Amino acid sequence: MIHVRQSRDVGDVVLEFSGGFDVRAAEEIVTMALQQPTDLRLIIDVSHASTIHDSALGRLVDALPRFRPHSIRGVNRHQARLLSLLGEKMEETGHAVG
Repeated sequence: MIHVRQSRDVGDVVLEFSGGFDVRAAEEIVTMALQQPTDLRLIIDVSHASTIHDSALGRLVDALPRFRPHSIRGVNRHQARLLSLLGEKMEETGHAVG
């Protein structure tokens, strides 16, 4: 399930995901991301996902618009390393930023 929360005062739109995060779910996130206002920073929060497949993270990074500021939150160390190897910059908090 994907929940969308906009914080115009902060300048963020948050896509919160819960359930199993696989390639199909990543595609849904990308579709929803493309429908959000482009003037807001996109935050994808997978901290409530029951499972996160590496292939889903790969698809997400591949499909996210490179020109749009974004952040991926809620990943573990292995997933943060994978995101880093896929070209995402990592904050000290473990969040991927692009």
